[in-house]
Amino acid sequence: MLYRKIIYFIIILITAFIVIMYPGSVPPVLLGLEICFAVGSLLFLMFVVSGFEIKIEKRKQIVFANEEWKIPIVAKNSSWLPIPYAKLYFLTYNHMSKKKTLQTVFLKLPARDQLETELIMKSEFCGIVEVQAKSCRIYEPFCLFGWTKKRLGIYQQIILPKLTELKIECMDQNRYFITDAKEYDNRKPGEDPSEILRFRDYLPGDRMSQINWKLSARKNTLFVKERSLPLGCIVELAVDTRYTSLKQADALLQTLYSFSWAFVEQKIRHCISWYQEGSIVSYNIIKEEEILEVIKMLMLVPAQAKNWQLEAWEQRNDIIYERILLTDFIREEEADFIFHQPNSKRNVLFLIQEEERDNQKLKEQYGEDCYEIHVPNIENELPSIWLVI
Repeated sequence: MLYRKIIYFIIILITAFIVIMYPGSVPPVLLGLEICFAVGSLLFLMFVVSGFEIKIEKRKQIVFANEEWKIPIVAKNSSWLPIPYAKLYFLTYNHMSKKKTLQTVFLKLPARDQLETELIMKSEFCGIVEVQAKSCRIYEPFCLFGWTKKRLGIYQQIILPKLTELKIECMDQNRYFITDAKEYDNRKPGEDPSEILRFRDYLPGDRMSQINWKLSARKNTLFVKERSLPLGCIVELAVDTRYTSLKQADALLQTLYSFSWAFVEQKIRHCISWYQEGSIVSYNIIKEEEILEVIKMLMLVPAQAKNWQLEAWEQRNDIIYERILLTDFIREEEADFIFHQPNSKRNVLFLIQEEERDNQKLKEQYGEDCYEIHVPNIENELPSIWLVI
């Protein structure tokens, strides 16, 4: 709109020059009309701005990476004059990245009316995407003057990583691996000798060691004690949050999401852990909703420093059967330290990398327990994975 202002001021200057150089009654009248025109346009603008409102409606929707989603926008003009031209500026950024993008939406509003429109968005990678209605520039009919309204609203959308179907096979002896836990199954018996679930009548085939002789003598019939099943974690999914790019973070979360979803479907008790500011954060996962909550937390975790404080891993006392470490790059001494902790029976390393690296030493050290995955292509699809626990 700058060119219109330039033309207007040139006309004013020409008229003023004529008034000075050629005295008469007509040029001053023209100059006055031109000035009144500008004042009238400004008053028009101030009037319509007072009745203009923008509202971003909240909508719960499940969106995956590389899928389009829509943000409903309602623009309302409560004044008696129309808004001929307005520009809405939207600032979009992913919490897992510092990169910001700016989008522009053009609007026209009749008098005392409202307009419902949608902003179509698409995110290539997962994360918490925040769309901020940064400002709206409103113009009068001749676009000589504009008025900016700021901070009109914020819309947040969680973009989930794509879910890849993984083939997970859990052996029965590992599925019922006894672990330490603070909670126990209140219906299903287990093999934990430290906790008793209930007493029941003796049935043929029960072992003699299960009989509670004191209770049996008091009741004058045989009673058997059933041991409790601890609800501890069989598998730990450890995520390395030292990612170097948004694409790398997306690949890590996609792998984590796919693993955790497969474990929940097969009712494999597991937890998700990560290193954050000198300590290990861990959450047990039983239901699908808990996966999403932990994924949200990880999306807000800033990329960590390159060097871990390895002592944090020594503080883990929970006994697990298998630890799966999802990482972009890990030094040999770090992998050796973590995988030789006494609280895990087996360790598996998944190298999810954006660029080609020499992982020969890690492959030689861990053999079949070291997997190498290259960051998904533009369609964000992981290769098929078969894992036996």
